[in-house]
Amino acid sequence: YAGACASCRSFILPEDYPGAYKQVLRSLTADGPCYVEYRVRRRDGRVVWVGDVSKRAAGPEGEQVLYCFIYDITERKRRELAAARANLEAQRQARFLSRLYDTVPCGILQFTPDERHRIVNLNRMTWEFYGFPSEAAYREAVRTPLQLVLDEDRPQVEARIDRKSTRLN
Repeated sequence: YAGACASCRSFILPEDYPGAYKQVLRSLTADGPCYVEYRVRRRDGRVVWVGDVSKRAAGPEGEQVLYCFIYDITERKRRELAAARANLEAQRQARFLSRLYDTVPCGILQFTPDERHRIVNLNRMTWEFYGFPSEAAYREAVRTPLQLVLDEDRPQVEARIDRKSTRLN
């Protein structure tokens, strides 16, 4: 089997060969079929991804042979790699925005626009601003952000919220 795998060295990209070789050897010692993905350089110089399904079997004269079915998976791999890159970028942006959200020097509070004004999300500066030791302590004590508004200011704050929520709908 090592000889058969070694003959593939001429078309498997050098950086993919060691991993593909190890995976094939590991799978073939288990006597089952093997599936490996790697890149190859075609005769025209183009690089494509292939899926390789291999199985060890007895040849016509009883010798061990390796049957391989190799097919082009380039488009699927392009989509997978593009999705993986997009996912990494989204994760990077989420980490950045989370750090920004937690470190801006002002409170950010998100609540529902309905009459309950239920708190959805808040950053650290919000609960620190009001003197709470933690977000949990803030959430336990404050059910709606309007609790913390002075009684004489509450009607105009509620009116402003109502105007904003009317524009959203």
